[in-house]
Amino acid sequence: FRYLGKVLNKQKRTEPLAKMAQIYLDELKNFVSSIPKEKRTKIYYAQGVSGLQTECDNSFHSEPIIMAGGNLVHKCVQNSVMGMQKVSFEQVLIYNPDVIIAQNGAFFKTVFSDEKWKMINAVQNKRVFLVPNTPFNWIDRPPSFMRTIGAHWIASKLYPKTYPYDIRKKVKDFYKLFFKVDLSDEQLKLYFQL
Repeated sequence: FRYLGKVLNKQKRTEPLAKMAQIYLDELKNFVSSIPKEKRTKIYYAQGVSGLQTECDNSFHSEPIIMAGGNLVHKCVQNSVMGMQKVSFEQVLIYNPDVIIAQNGAFFKTVFSDEKWKMINAVQNKRVFLVPNTPFNWIDRPPSFMRTIGAHWIASKLYPKTYPYDIRKKVKDFYKLFFKVDLSDEQLKLYFQL
């Protein structure tokens, strides 16, 4: 934001954006540093209609999950820029994650009624969450500045008892500054399930 502000001579607009982004990232870094690595929540990042595509733990696609203190269960080296590594359901069953972050709405709609997915801890405990995508995806595809709020959203889902911020206020403040939109509580429920 600072670079674009200089290039476009719009520092008056971009400096507040850069400051908020830095504050949000610093807050998250401080919070996550308090969680021992061995106690970090096991996450499966479900992509595609079947939920059987995912990202490696060191992929740039999964950075917000790691930033949020997630222990991404699929440990591998990304073999393409596109990502979306194919896995079998049996592999997900072996991982047995505590939380599933779902990228695809069709998968999210069926995961709780699918008999085989019901064997996974995250599904049994109703800890499957659909990534918000208004005005566009908060995590990935495309990776963007939305990750700033997306990583906070993930942390609030992973650690609901210890996450120290009001995620609804964070989202409202973010949208007010970045998009000049005042979100109502109803809009938070409708668009973001908050």
